[in-house]
Amino acid sequence: MEVRQGEALMNKAGMGAVTGSGLFEGISAGEADELLAYLRPRREFFDKNEFILNCGDCARSVGLLLSGTACVMKEDFWGRRTILSSVEPGDIFAEVYALLPGVPLEVSVLAAAPAEVLFLDVEQALRLRGVGPHVTLVQNLLSIVARKNLILSRQAEILSKRTIRERLLTYLSAESFHRGLASFEIPFSRQELADHLSVDRSALSNEISKMKEDGIIGCERRVFTLPTENAEKDEGTN
Repeated sequence: MEVRQGEALMNKAGMGAVTGSGLFEGISAGEADELLAYLRPRREFFDKNEFILNCGDCARSVGLLLSGTACVMKEDFWGRRTILSSVEPGDIFAEVYALLPGVPLEVSVLAAAPAEVLFLDVEQALRLRGVGPHVTLVQNLLSIVARKNLILSRQAEILSKRTIRERLLTYLSAESFHRGLASFEIPFSRQELADHLSVDRSALSNEISKMKEDGIIGCERRVFTLPTENAEKDEGTN
């Protein structure tokens, strides 16, 4: 891991990821540049499969992914992993824990590819008074927290299903609804998808093959297609 301090070290691509993120939505590039001066930015670089944050850490800053990919995951006592969500450039993570100083993380964040992360002290924005871009940033932060609560509700629904087929179809149905598309690319590799669904990878691959043969889904690597005429088949069992 390599660490760099200060907003002056932000390159053009990095600032593009900042201003294009949901956290800075509605905030101009000039205002974002001024805000960074208050948020104590710290830029860090992580190798693939390196932990950005570990379960048990106390996060004092929000992480904003500038480049690469990452995943938020949880491990049980025996080391079994469940991937809760993927993190793409412009996404933030650890925002709840950054607002609850001293509360240790119950999840870990892993770099799925070489990644650049900008850590921001959002508590500083909460201390500023009056109107301005910092108010917009706080409003954006609250909206992101609310949306992620919905995602966690979806995850709970997935894990409530008993079979691999039911879990996969619940996940794909939610993705289709969210994107408004019957064919879409998911952000997970096959192993990551298995971890997200909390199932065995080989068993998942076998079930996907069966579902393709039955015409319930189409699948080509990460691209899934849900044929609407076969929706009644979603009650099949593993």
